Amino acid sequence: GPFVQLLLLTGVRREEMAGMKFDEIDFDAALWTVPASRSKTGVAIRIPLNHLTLEVLKGIPITNWAFVFSTTGKAPVSGFSKMKKKLDRLSGISDWRLHDFRRTMVSAMVDLGIDATTADRCLNHTGASTMSTVQRIYQRSDLLDARRRAMEAWENWVTPLIQSNQGSVTE
Repeated sequence: GPFVQLLLLTGVRREEMAGMKFDEIDFDAALWTVPASRSKTGVAIRIPLNHLTLEVLKGIPITNWAFVFSTTGKAPVSGFSKMKKKLDRLSGISDWRLHDFRRTMVSAMVDLGIDATTADRCLNHTGASTMSTVQRIYQRSDLLDARRRAMEAWENWVTPLIQSNQGSVTE
């Protein structure tokens, strides 16, 4: 459902997605801000949202719950292994992890001509190995515009794949 779709479209870690709150999403600016308290790196990250991601988010009913994904309204969604088993069964593929979405996204971005540093920043890798020591010290931009273009390129690449498989995995 929307949880897995958004993992694929954004490349965020599953725990960051699970903790997503409605008040972190700015639909007008097409941005989701993951606060430092929930980011693996301990640094807040602004995630540019492409058109398809916004469509998925707009399709999720807004509740009075803080969390976008929750079964109780009081805590983020959990039970990833149960969800993964269902995905394995529906797709007929089991030799993969949710984290593979991140690797696939960044690899495709680089293959599409996106600068490796920008692609790494899309994964919230702030001290990217693609940067020199001097760059890591002085370059403090979050590359938001470049990441927005990268996320749009990712959307353009993945959309035909999604459309060609619609109906084959639809639960």
